[in-house]
Amino acid sequence: MERRSSPRIDAGVPAELDAPSGKGHAGILQDVSETGALLLSRVEHHPGDVLTLRFRAAGAGAALVERRARVLRSGPNDAESVWPVRSALEFDEAVPLDRDAL
Repeated sequence: MERRSSPRIDAGVPAELDAPSGKGHAGILQDVSETGALLLSRVEHHPGDVLTLRFRAAGAGAALVERRARVLRSGPNDAESVWPVRSALEFDEAVPLDRDAL
């Protein structure tokens, strides 16, 4: 059963995030869609946490987009990775993606 409400883009999009644990954390968004993404980070998150994300949804030269996102689930990623935590996110409002630029 497909739970996604919009198609995902397999891209690694750098992001800055503010979390309950602090501001200005770094992360990478993968499987990005207009409605959500998979976040790889160094910060532990919990379902229900609200994050503020800043990222370029239309490619490297585009303006930053800022969105609030709710953590749906979170758990360990590869323990040897620079990004040991992976979290599924749902954006509070749609993100206009430039699929060709990502």
